[in-house]
Amino acid sequence: MPGYYDAIDFKWDDNGDYLIGKDGDFAITDTDTISSLSTEIKTIIASDTGDWEMYRSLAADLKDFIGEPNIREVGKRIEDRIKNSIVLSRLVESSDIKVRVTPLTHDSLMIIVIISATSTVTNSLETNGQLTIPFIFDMAAGGITFKPAAPKTNYFPVKE
Repeated sequence: MPGYYDAIDFKWDDNGDYLIGKDGDFAITDTDTISSLSTEIKTIIASDTGDWEMYRSLAADLKDFIGEPNIREVGKRIEDRIKNSIVLSRLVESSDIKVRVTPLTHDSLMIIVIISATSTVTNSLETNGQLTIPFIFDMAAGGITFKPAAPKTNYFPVKE
């Protein structure tokens, strides 16, 4: 059974800036409570060790892979790094996360983090839902570009 990962938190964009609601106050994730998890995972992916004063190890440290060859073994190490950094942060159970790494070009990867999560009335997931977080990692410059997830895409079907 997938985990329950809903939470209410402040909303912020992929640059780490807080969003402001229509009422002029800080926006929160109360209308889609799974979006809080998505934001926290994106923060870990984009962070390096030491970026966060209180949680110095909260990071995937993808900068370590800048300049590495775009080969299967490196892709597997990146996959393991992302999965381990998210699981060690205690955001999700290891049985609920998959990471898919696919080469795009000589020095860039499409990476998709897939979280199996329980669908609830307060989140946007469908039954046997999956939260997908796709992004491109530039292995030459170290850039990370988050992409919108395709609606209702099931990258790893859940077996009934």
